[in-house]
Amino acid sequence: MGTSTDTFDSTTLAALGATDGTYTWTWSGASADSLTLIVGTAPAPEPASLAQLSAGVVGLGLIRRKRIQ
Repeated sequence: MGTSTDTFDSTTLAALGATDGTYTWTWSGASADSLTLIVGTAPAPEPASLAQLSAGVVGLGLIRRKRIQ
């Protein structure tokens, strides 16, 4: 894996013109390689998934409490 030598001092990807999305550059030849840049924010967890996780944690707590008593 190569190391980037590009420097973007005191700027953002948005200021450089990169909008949300996936950008892929591919080179061919003897030293073929590619670069993928993913711009955007990570999606927030869905409310249903968060509710299921909370219910699971509460259930485990109740099982543990029942075993201790």
